[in-house]
Amino acid sequence: GPEEQWRKLKTKYPGLYDDSILANKDGSKTLQAKRQDEAGKVITYFYSTSPAACNAYQQNRLDSQHSAGMAGGPGATPPRRGATEFTASSSSNERYRFVGKDQEIVEDIRTKLQWQRCSLGQTWNGATCTGEATEYKWDEAQRIAPAGWRLPTRGELASLVYCSSGKPAYWKPTSEDCEGAYGKPTIWSAAFPNTPENWFWSSSPYADHADLAWYVNFGRGFVYSGYKPKASYVRLVRGGEAGDPATSSPPRGATEAAASASPHERYRFLGKNQGIVEDTRTKLQWQRCSLGQTWTGAICAGEATRHEWDEARRIAPAGWRLPTKEELASLVYCSSGQPAYWKPPSEGCKGAYDQPTIWSAAFPNTPASWFWSSSPDANGANGAWYVDFEYGGVYDGNKGNARYVRLVRGGQ
Repeated sequence: GPEEQWRKLKTKYPGLYDDSILANKDGSKTLQAKRQDEAGKVITYFYSTSPAACNAYQQNRLDSQHSAGMAGGPGATPPRRGATEFTASSSSNERYRFVGKDQEIVEDIRTKLQWQRCSLGQTWNGATCTGEATEYKWDEAQRIAPAGWRLPTRGELASLVYCSSGKPAYWKPTSEDCEGAYGKPTIWSAAFPNTPENWFWSSSPYADHADLAWYVNFGRGFVYSGYKPKASYVRLVRGGEAGDPATSSPPRGATEAAASASPHERYRFLGKNQGIVEDTRTKLQWQRCSLGQTWTGAICAGEATRHEWDEARRIAPAGWRLPTKEELASLVYCSSGQPAYWKPPSEGCKGAYDQPTIWSAAFPNTPASWFWSSSPDANGANGAWYVDFEYGGVYDGNKGNARYVRLVRGGQ
């Protein structure tokens, strides 16, 4: 209880001050205390066994910021019930703001994504998330989102991981776990209350194994792959799809550096169900799904099909065609920014980049593999060019090989 926590803090930090244990109306107790670290930063502690006290304390802190429309960031709002410490220096800027009639949605001002505050299955009561979160298999999680919402990509979901220890960072790199004495769940609980300390599905399939997909563990803060039939939790997101790194969230694993990848928005969606994406740079219009997949209104469902080159040239419906080598290569996106975000066609991606090497918010569930272009190999009658969306390179190969297909229109 609070007394035990107070004794532990006193023993560990003799310089504790403004420490008090208050009696709540329901008979429970609440501990509040402060200390300064070696750099002179004030660290506040709040511990209570009363959910009502936690909610009231949290709301009071949030209310003080609502005049600016912001929900705060680490150090601006208190941690969840029973959580340990938070520091005012863990973020230089406030990160979240609440939207919606009952403030049941939180917008990440860094990525511009809007998230449901509750895990799927829980209910927002105006102050917290109540009930039990529901677990779903990956295929089910892909289909279950209501209109306007979707399953986040791996990088989008991982951007929510918060390491209260500040190790390796408060908002850590996607490739690393939280370290040190960090609080659980590894998410900013004032914005996402009652989040299970467990696995949450992303929409990102695993490139090297058709039975696997990526998920994020909010008990330890790490990203891993798991079997699609495994039941895991779901948090839904919206936004961040129609732009490029300058205006929307980074794709899987991309960092804030991706925000400077392009000065203008690149993609816009067309069609009754938004199953077509126009590249505003090239003026080409693309089918969002690979051939064989079906656009559900939110995601590309089903398995993409592979075709030999001659078949791929004939299979396009009226008005659509196989893209040229250069057109197809223009879709390659290197999240590492090396050699560039939208790289030269002659180079593959370099550094720590994510796969598939395409803007997944615009082209969801793209296989990290080879896609045919319409361009024959000038040096051999049996060869044609294809683009590898695993590594981002452009190669020539035998026309008899089966490869994936993405169709385009316009530009000719």
